[in-house]
Amino acid sequence: SKIQKVRYEDFCTTLRDWQFKHPMKLLFHGLDRQGNKCLVQEDLEFLDRWKPPAFLIVSPNPQAQREIKEALLSRYRSPLKAWRRTLDLSGTNRCGWLQFSAACKKLGYQGDVAGAWRSMDAEMSGYITLREIDEESSALLSDFRHWSFKEFGGVRSVLSAIEETP
Repeated sequence: SKIQKVRYEDFCTTLRDWQFKHPMKLLFHGLDRQGNKCLVQEDLEFLDRWKPPAFLIVSPNPQAQREIKEALLSRYRSPLKAWRRTLDLSGTNRCGWLQFSAACKKLGYQGDVAGAWRSMDAEMSGYITLREIDEESSALLSDFRHWSFKEFGGVRSVLSAIEETP
C-alpha cells in the first residue's frame, strides 16, 4: 500500500471538522517523530499498542476517595497508622499508583480505585502524600519532625532522650 502523508493543515482541518477540541498544533508536532512536517502511519501506530494506566483514562471520583479513606480508617483506626502500614511502605512519604492500587486490593476495596487516585492526585504528580489522605495527620507528623530537630537535633535524639529519662 502507498505510504500516506498527512500535512499539518489537513490534520487540523479534519480534526476540527470532527469536533476535536484539543491543542492540535501541540499534538501534531508531538506525533511528527521524524520532524518531516507530516504524519505517516508509523507516527500513530504506537497509540494502538499503548495500554495507559487506568487512572489516566478516568475522571476523578471523590466518592471513591471517601470510601477508601473510610476503609483505611475502619481497618487501622488512624490515618497515620494506615499510611505507614499500607501506603508508604518505603518510608518516603510518597505513595505511587502501583502501591496505592495494591493497598486497595489488600483492603478488599472493589470500587473505582483509579477514580479515587485521580481525586487524590489532582495535580497528577504521580504520587500522593499523607496530606492527601489526612491533612491533620500530615501536619502532626510534620510538626513532630520540626520540633524534634529544633529541640533535639533529630528524631533519633528524641528517642535517646526518652530512654534516658528516669
